[in-house]
Amino acid sequence: MNKAINNDGEDFMKADSYIKQSITNDEDFMRSDARALTYRILPPDSAAIDPEVFVAFTLDGQEVEEYRALRTQLLLRWFDVNKCLLFTSTREDEGASQAVANLSILFSQMGHKTLLIDANIRKPAQHDLFRLDNTHGLSDLLARRSEGNNIQKVRGFENLHVLPAGPQLPNPLELLSIDSFWAAAERAFDIVLIDSPPALDYSDAQLIASKVGGGVIVARKNVTKTRELETLKEQFAVAKAETVGVVLRDF
Repeated sequence: MNKAINNDGEDFMKADSYIKQSITNDEDFMRSDARALTYRILPPDSAAIDPEVFVAFTLDGQEVEEYRALRTQLLLRWFDVNKCLLFTSTREDEGASQAVANLSILFSQMGHKTLLIDANIRKPAQHDLFRLDNTHGLSDLLARRSEGNNIQKVRGFENLHVLPAGPQLPNPLELLSIDSFWAAAERAFDIVLIDSPPALDYSDAQLIASKVGGGVIVARKNVTKTRELETLKEQFAVAKAETVGVVLRDF
């Protein structure tokens, strides 16, 4: 189960009735005729995407609805005026990579030209989740070691593009500070979602948040410590970045 809470710690996905009201009429229409629009899913036995990206395989279920409600909140609260958004966690294995992967599918299903950037050059996950080649990626672009386009389209989802992390580098923090890269991503795509290393283990997330202006914190129920959440919020504030919300994963 996933739910989101606002900056004051209150749920911003309250009840089923509120969730249903939050979903737009256009989205309901797309759900009723998925094959005619971009709202497509993969066969249940497809090996094209990891099962953890479960929204790629079904249109129904409580968890799917909760992610759709989160998407709607982000469209209203952030993507009305912004294009890039960071996703991170306090520590490893709290579900940030899985959460942003599922959201990237949902944004692309609405017809938004979506880019998912794996900025966790230290311990990348998106190439595994989407069954992509990680020989080249973000690190090559930032280090200017590749002149080609390292962005890959995801099979079955024509509006979704993934930029894998690429080979590990000894100085990822310095490379991630390059402003021109983030500006170029904003110009080329409607929605840019960024997966980053855990923020209390590395400084990457704070740096990226300063570049894109905001971030979402993914927390794990009964694992993530409240005091560490507050520390991360303080780090965002120092970076002059908004804490757009906290997603609580129950798994």
